[in-house]
Amino acid sequence: MQKKNTKIDFSGQDIYVGLDTGKKSWKVTILTKDFEHKTFSQPPNPEALVGYLHKHFPGAKYQCVYEAGYFGFWIHDALRQQGVDCLVVHPCDVPTKDKERRNRNDTVDARKLARSLRNGELTALYVPERKALEDRSLVRMRISMVNLDFVQISCI
Repeated sequence: MQKKNTKIDFSGQDIYVGLDTGKKSWKVTILTKDFEHKTFSQPPNPEALVGYLHKHFPGAKYQCVYEAGYFGFWIHDALRQQGVDCLVVHPCDVPTKDKERRNRNDTVDARKLARSLRNGELTALYVPERKALEDRSLVRMRISMVNLDFVQISCI
């Protein structure tokens, strides 16, 4: 008796992932070209997301998007290292329907991001190289230290 192969192959298909990132959890919406697969919460862990994508959509091309904000670019870098094409967008540049504007929550935002990514409506921000980000951080720290010394001297 021959076993039937029931595994679906997604080779050549695009999978669109919208992330609404948070400190304790991420809201994730996954779309294909034709339908919405699922919206769910997960821990803030890029490896867990990539594992889910590989398990449920083997062979697909993964595209992900999230809004720039407090968390910086580490999510972008981690997803890119694992072979997921990732965009970071400015929150004001995401097309929003009036109903979405009135009923904002993490689920609505994740769906909106995934839909806009699938429709090609998003423009990515420039993501600097890690070295440039480290250099900026060093310069900012020096400026804050120099300003702190200036304030201390002027108060004497």
